[in-house]
Amino acid sequence: SIYTIQGNVLYTSGQLPVIPETGLLAEGFEAQCRQAFANVRAILMEQGLDFAQVFKLNIYLSDLSHFEVLNQVMRELFAEPYP
Repeated sequence: SIYTIQGNVLYTSGQLPVIPETGLLAEGFEAQCRQAFANVRAILMEQGLDFAQVFKLNIYLSDLSHFEVLNQVMRELFAEPYP
């Protein structure tokens, strides 16, 4: 399973920027961010949840020069206080 529920908390990990319809990785860092978050959103929606219920994210970047792009995408998807 790509997620588990313990009590009232949904846990998922290792969400990659894979396009479900093709099985291919999205091209470009911003597109990859958006795809990874779209995949997380699909998991949340399956359980009747959305990004408003997210309270913790662990994100790992291999290139810190992408940090601002990631933050911009997150500002579009999440409301303050950001997870």
